[in-house]
Amino acid sequence: MNSNRIIWIDLAKAFGIFLVVIGHLISTDNLVGRWIYSFHMPFFFFLSGLCFSNKYNFTVFVKRKFKSLIIPYLYIGLIISVLYLFIYSFEDILNNIRHHFFNYGAMWFIPVLFFTEILFFPITRIKNKVIILILIFISFVVGYLISDFKILSTKVFLLNSASTFLALFFYGLGFLGKNILNKILSSNYKYHIFIVLVACHWMFLILSGTAINIQLNLLPNPIYNCCAAISGLLAFCLFSYIFSLIIKKEAIIGGLIYIGQNTLVILCFHMLFIDYSINLIRPLIDNHLIYNTVEFIFVWILCFSFIYCINKFTPWIINRKKAFMP
Repeated sequence: MNSNRIIWIDLAKAFGIFLVVIGHLISTDNLVGRWIYSFHMPFFFFLSGLCFSNKYNFTVFVKRKFKSLIIPYLYIGLIISVLYLFIYSFEDILNNIRHHFFNYGAMWFIPVLFFTEILFFPITRIKNKVIILILIFISFVVGYLISDFKILSTKVFLLNSASTFLALFFYGLGFLGKNILNKILSSNYKYHIFIVLVACHWMFLILSGTAINIQLNLLPNPIYNCCAAISGLLAFCLFSYIFSLIIKKEAIIGGLIYIGQNTLVILCFHMLFIDYSINLIRPLIDNHLIYNTVEFIFVWILCFSFIYCINKFTPWIINRKKAFMP
């Protein structure tokens, strides 16, 4: 276990990526699906902002982020394109590359995070946190205007303007909320705060009726969607921290941390495996419950297999210099 990493953040990433996969396995029309979509992607942008470090100058920062995000995106996109040839035509794959540039499944998150971090870097040079808060609020408003009225809506290469502006808001909250969150986590009232946040989250979720969708630039009820996302992601942070305090079994914590440190692989490949399941396994199983169970196991087995193989044989694909094993 790497002592330089904050355990609860790796746990949070593990729980978060679990929700991402579950969200793609079930319908978003039911309550569980709406609950997952109400905060799970804002949660990842929030965590990224929480971990932001501006110890480098802008040029070095851009190079490092390009190397850690865009290069793996291109490598993995190429691999997935080849693997999709087993179930889709070569023409379909070329059309995806031509129009979406490897934007398979949840891979949209990677370029959006890249542009979000690049845009946010100059903002971190501002010393006044109130001004930063105003700027990220403006970013939220701009994202809403783009999503609702299609104003300044742009999709060039990997840049999605609406998604990036919405992501910047949650990323900025993570950056600004570091000290406040640390105080909450170390507080004697963290359990009480957790209960209050869960109650607030469900209240806003019910009031909103729908969930935020950063990928599709959907913000149907901006105030309720925003409040549901913020209360949900904060509650999930507390849940992850409390989990790290309560669960002492090293095998469980170690396994979850390993997942949390390999979320990039799961994020990129799980939709491929779901599509494999739909095309290759679904026609063989009539019973809906049995199929869902088989699909769940199938997807996770392949996810763990790819994590193992990539870390052992080709760690450079995900910007690791040497093999990373649990």
